This record gives sequence, structure tokens and C-alpha cells, in this order.
Amino acid sequence: MDYSLIFWRTLHFLATFQAAGSVLFCGLVVRDLSALRIVRSLKCVFWLSLTLAFASALGWFLAVAAAIDSSSYLATLSDGTAAAVISDTQFGKAWLIRFIAGALLAVLVASPKSDSGWLGTVIVITTAILVGGLAFAGHAVSSPGLSIHLTADVLHLIAVSAWLGGLLPYLIFLRRPKSQAGQHSNERAREITRRFSDVGVFAVLTIAATGIINTWSLVGSFHLLITTDYGRLLLLKVFIFLIMVAIASINRFRLAPRLDEGSTIDALRRNVMIEAVCGVAVLALVAALGTMPPALLGSSAMQN
Repeated sequence: MDYSLIFWRTLHFLATFQAAGSVLFCGLVVRDLSALRIVRSLKCVFWLSLTLAFASALGWFLAVAAAIDSSSYLATLSDGTAAAVISDTQFGKAWLIRFIAGALLAVLVASPKSDSGWLGTVIVITTAILVGGLAFAGHAVSSPGLSIHLTADVLHLIAVSAWLGGLLPYLIFLRRPKSQAGQHSNERAREITRRFSDVGVFAVLTIAATGIINTWSLVGSFHLLITTDYGRLLLLKVFIFLIMVAIASINRFRLAPRLDEGSTIDALRRNVMIEAVCGVAVLALVAALGTMPPALLGSSAMQN
């Protein structure tokens, strides 16, 4: 197992989802409450995350090239391996398109008119390309049911960025100073919580549905799910995901209706932080799974 590759993949997934989640949180949750201080904080999160996404994308790219060439990162640049990866591999082409999408997103967000309606739509579309493009660097492009699996994977990634990437922005909002407490502030808290909860429900349903399609495309049977390393890691990922869903359900149905209570805010913050930690664990598992042959493919190779 290539731990260097897993590290760069995990870091890139985390940074990309966070950058995308900040954009989607502003567009889907904050919306007409754009005057809130949280917007300024989210822009800081966005720029830090996007910078880290660019850096980790380069690290991921060099790690792939080094694995192909069995040499150092610098050697892949000098001997032409890196250039060949971009021009001759699906991963390289997807990496280049996503790199351009990230650069375009940076320009759009930096625009003084980024809050305008049409430009906001373009920003969301560019964000979807940046995140969804990850599917073209994964197992979906080699799946027998290419179009269905690839479409499901793109939707899966966008839904993950909306939910997991929105946890930090939501936590930032929950950590508003106590001096801001009051009826008006509590009303805003309830509105933001309701909107993020609605986004979360839609995202979870999308993740579950597309996850089933992805699992079937990569594993194919319950037997392979429990007897292969790939399948067992996938089961662990599903288990952590279910923990996140359980915590999110507690937040929505037990804590959100009692936001006027100070202790409820504290409990909500704690739960969101636990969700975020679980989310990072899921991303690490996804990064590891991406370096392993799918259970279905491994089984077919053994039979042949």
C-alpha cells in the first residue's frame, strides 16, 4: 500500500471538499443572509482550503508519476514521466481540467461581483466541476457500467462536499459570540440550521443512493464485500457514515428545535465536531480504497 499516495489523496479530498463546501454553504444556506459576519469567515476558509487543494493536487500528481516511474518526485519532472501522465492518462487529463477549474473558481470568487445572481450560478457550476471531476480520476472510469457508475460517482462527490464541506462553516456560525445572543440572533440560528439540515437530508439521501450504485459496480456481491480487503474497508466506511447520519438525526430532531437554550448550542457544536472527525476518517478510507483494486476486479483477475 502506497502511504504517500494515500496521504496526498486524503489531504486533497479534505481541502477540495472544504473549499467546495464553503461555496455551497454560502449559496445554499446563507443566501439572503449574506450580511452576516460568517461570510467573511467563510471566504478565509475558502482561500485557505483552495490553496491547500492546489498544493495537495500537485503532491498527488507527483506521487502518481513517481509510482509509475518508480523514482523520486523530481526525477519524474526531468525524465518526462510527469508530462506523459498528463498527456497519456485519464488521471492526468482529469487532473489538468480540475486544476483549470480551480484556477477559474479562484478568479470568480475574487471578483467584486461574485454575489450577483448569474456569477453565483457560474461559481456553483465551476465548483461542481472541481469536485465532480474527482470521479474521472477514480475507479468509476474503468467500471463495466461506465455511464451509470460515473454519473453516480459525480453526484456522490458533490453531495459529500455539500454535507461534509458544510460542517466547518456551520460550526463557525454556531460559535458566534454570546454578546450576539438574542431573539433576532436565535431566529437567524434557527433559519441557518433549518437550511443546512435540509441540504444535509438531500445530501445524505443522494450519498446513500449513489453509494449503493458505486458499491454494486465495484464489489458486485455480498460475498466479496465481507471476504476481500477492499470490501471490508468499504464496510468500515459505511459504518462510520451511519454514525454520522445518526448524529445528524439527533441534531435535526432533538437539538435544532431547542436552539433557544444555551446548553443546546454547546451540544450541537460538540456533535458537529464529532461528525467532522468521522468525515475525515471516511475521506482517509476513500483515499486508501482508491489505491486498491476493486473487489470485483480483483475477483475477476483471480478467476482468469
